[in-house]
Amino acid sequence: MERTECTVVTDDGLTLEVSKGRMTEYGRYGHKYHPNRKGRIYVWISSETVLDNLMNRRNRPTKFYRTLLPPALEAIGEPTDIKVSWNQKAGCSCGCSPAFVVRGSELYGYDVHINVAA
Repeated sequence: MERTECTVVTDDGLTLEVSKGRMTEYGRYGHKYHPNRKGRIYVWISSETVLDNLMNRRNRPTKFYRTLLPPALEAIGEPTDIKVSWNQKAGCSCGCSPAFVVRGSELYGYDVHINVAA
């Protein structure tokens, strides 16, 4: 697996732990991860428990999450003006892993995870 990690502190005092990765080997169930699928940007709240995550999964502050994207993308060396759209079923067809889907060719085959800590 290719992986890039860094930490950023925003102007609001939030700490963002950003990781960018691409699967290069076969997955758990024997399928090859497709290198040309659109990139995904997942946002996680570090203070959230598993129960909180399950309860809030379909009710996320996506407008606030969008404000976190430019500093996080800049930290990993990606363009900050990429077009994204929120998709409840970005990671799984059941809706358990919502994320931003990158509309352009940037981040093809990559997943970016942003862990937000106060």
